Amino acid sequence: MCFPNTCTDSDLTKIFDYGLKKLDSDDLPFEKSLLNNSKVNCKEKLKIDSYLVAAIIVTGIIGVLIILATILEIYYKFYKVNRNTVENIELKETSENLINKDENIKTKVENNDKSLKLKILLCFSAYNNTLKIFQTDNKGKSQFLCLNSIRFWAFMWVTIFHQTNHYIYVDDIVLSNKFEYFDWNKNLFFTIITNGAFCVDVFFLIGGFLCAYNFLKQSKSKKTTWVTVLIFYVRRYYRITITLMLVMLFIVGFSPFVHPGPFRNDLYFQTLDRCHTFFWTNLLQINNFFSFQCFGHSWYLATDMQFYLIAPLVLVPLTFKNKMRFIGYGFIGIFILIHIITTFAFVYKQQFTILTLRELFRIYNALEFMPWCRVAPFAFKNFLVVVMAWILSLFFIAIVIFGEYGTISGLDPLNRTSQILYLTFCRIFFSIGLSGVIFLCITENGGFINQFLSWSFWAPLAKLSYCAYLVHYSVLDAFMYAQEQFVYMQFSLFFYVFLGNVFLIICLAYVTNLLFESPFMNLEKYIFTK
Repeated sequence: MCFPNTCTDSDLTKIFDYGLKKLDSDDLPFEKSLLNNSKVNCKEKLKIDSYLVAAIIVTGIIGVLIILATILEIYYKFYKVNRNTVENIELKETSENLINKDENIKTKVENNDKSLKLKILLCFSAYNNTLKIFQTDNKGKSQFLCLNSIRFWAFMWVTIFHQTNHYIYVDDIVLSNKFEYFDWNKNLFFTIITNGAFCVDVFFLIGGFLCAYNFLKQSKSKKTTWVTVLIFYVRRYYRITITLMLVMLFIVGFSPFVHPGPFRNDLYFQTLDRCHTFFWTNLLQINNFFSFQCFGHSWYLATDMQFYLIAPLVLVPLTFKNKMRFIGYGFIGIFILIHIITTFAFVYKQQFTILTLRELFRIYNALEFMPWCRVAPFAFKNFLVVVMAWILSLFFIAIVIFGEYGTISGLDPLNRTSQILYLTFCRIFFSIGLSGVIFLCITENGGFINQFLSWSFWAPLAKLSYCAYLVHYSVLDAFMYAQEQFVYMQFSLFFYVFLGNVFLIICLAYVTNLLFESPFMNLEKYIFTK
């Protein structure tokens, strides 16, 4: 609607609230109590703040480095003449020749220094980094090719789950058929989407498995010391945090330019304010302990980092060949027990007889961020069952995903006892089932399922999954807050929007990878090697 510039958000809110009070209930086709207080967001002139300036400067510097590195990379690969033949001249051992030799040595040292600087610059090459992303011939390098597909499908799961929640709990005002949308939960297969919170457990499980494998593999060739453990922590922090902070700076700086629509609510503006105030919690990887979070979905990265902090308690004892190994197994049992006890205690304290869907999601959200309630999937890195049948693995996964269909749909909710048991053990059963699938695939007992999961097509998508996770929420926000009219959501539109969002996310993930992830991951070998 169009109003004079002199009208503020507060003025218009008071006007519409006054109008709502004057409405006659008899003239309305529904209960007047269903009307919410109006939320007015006036379109303001965009301002250039310090975050936008910092984002432009940092991105500009990195962009210039990428352009220079790419030009040099192409030059050295395609245009520079390789001098393979050099004339060998026998130098006489005279004082003059000795001086020349000293000068030659100095020149070689300077050339070596220049070559190191060149190698560092080439870490930013878009050409080389693109080749690395789309390289699919990894059969000789890794036996865990099935993890690429699982990681990508977990990203798809988290994206469609967050898209669903956007329209239900974040920005439900944008829907013109809100109540019909809630009825989608009565569809059995839509339960897979509604239970998308388990997608994060997939990441935790894969992270724990690879963490254990790489640490134990390295311990065979290199003695484990306190320095090794310290480097283990620093490298993990470096890999996660530097890309996260650069992406946060870019998104916070440029978000006002991509979210101009009228559906921006209080939560949107609060989130921006939190990033200005609480960004340091993300820098320290402790943001999951704060109720006021910046870049909310990054809680997973903080929790994952905290799991890595406790991982050596398990992994270091497992490097020994004596009875010390049982200390590691003991810690695995302790972590799983902590998961069970803390989850059970929290759910048991909740006052409910039959859970509604909204109450169920409230409990899920409360349990979601705390590491002691999520540690079981990460701890399963060494509990892969030796003999696991496909039926048993898929049964565990299916019973977790569809076990709460009655509660989610409201048709046949679980009673209090069943609900407490489900919430306490669901992540453990899900981890057992997924561990069985992974184990059967990496031991070449997966058949055609392993062939599908190990298809080389998934490798590039898996490499982009981290950047895709970082930017996916902003893409969902961009679509939501750019709307200038109500959305009538249907199944066809929902999945059409989802596929469009996924395509945009992958494209942005590629750009983000070239800008922020690949260059600094390439620099890692120069930072952490002697």
